[in-house]
Amino acid sequence: ERRQFSGHSIASYTGDLRLFFAEVAVPLAQVSFREVDQFVEHHHHRGRSWATINRRLNALKHFFDFCLDQQWVLGNPVKPSHFVRRGRPLPKALSREQVQRLFAQIEHPMDRALFLVMLRCGLRVSEVAQLKLDHIDWEQQALQVVQGKGRKDRRVYLSPDAVASVQQCLAQHPGARAQGYVFWNRKRQGHLLSVKAIQKKMERYAKAAGITASCHSLRHTFASN
Repeated sequence: ERRQFSGHSIASYTGDLRLFFAEVAVPLAQVSFREVDQFVEHHHHRGRSWATINRRLNALKHFFDFCLDQQWVLGNPVKPSHFVRRGRPLPKALSREQVQRLFAQIEHPMDRALFLVMLRCGLRVSEVAQLKLDHIDWEQQALQVVQGKGRKDRRVYLSPDAVASVQQCLAQHPGARAQGYVFWNRKRQGHLLSVKAIQKKMERYAKAAGITASCHSLRHTFASN
């Protein structure tokens, strides 16, 4: 929190620390590299990805650095050798045919506008969920993404089909204007669309289209295009 990490990162790190200390049966000051070794092996055998294990180790390392500053421990049990360095796979972008099959399934104006903005502007799912009407510059056909990842603002431009889709969505569903947000939860009036709800929508549409796709693959597709 002091380093101004995002709420998502704070929640993930907190969960990682709870998980470690639920599995380790020794007092804080007695945690050694052996307990960390066992933790890594246990989660590796449970099929956790190395990216997930490395993130949990990162949370643990930062926590013990803090404990060291507070003089609660004599050293940090998380060593560089615990981390796994692996090559990063190429991002999985959707082909033109897959994009067409996906959008052929998306008929609702709001859902179509939602995913088209993600595809054309490269927005993260958390960014599109928080998109407000006053973030749109209709004259310049651009979006202001406020406090994106890393708490950075950026300006991105809308394609003509995305502009038309968002305008159609707002014309058919004026309730969004009253809330101040572009997209909202149709089942729970007065509530925003959550990140999980948007991801669930994508799962349904991708399954109906017979393809493997996620919200983040739209961002990769934007970058590739």
